Amino acid sequence: MSEWSPQNFPTSLVELHLNGKNSGVVSFVVEKDVKNTTTTSSSSSSFSFLLPKSLASLTLDDFMNVESLSEVLQHLSCLKRLHIMSCPKLRDLPEISSTSDHPSSSLTIKVWW
Repeated sequence: MSEWSPQNFPTSLVELHLNGKNSGVVSFVVEKDVKNTTTTSSSSSSFSFLLPKSLASLTLDDFMNVESLSEVLQHLSCLKRLHIMSCPKLRDLPEISSTSDHPSSSLTIKVWW
């Protein structure tokens, strides 16, 4: 069995709940391909999560410094459910256009402050 960590989740992962309580500044990275990655962060990164494109369900809870998720979520083409809880600095919710890769009508977003 290979080892993995929050910086390198399995590429087949479909559901993920991340709790950022006391985690400081966080950045999320989505692997687009081997040569090119996209990063979203509220400022300099102290902790980074590599999010697999296979995610269908993502819950973010208690990330005090995350301000935007738009750039990251554009690349999660399998995402069907996004729950955001207690992320007080989050101001930029995703704008996901309806494309063949990511039909916006199939994405459910719930936010609790």
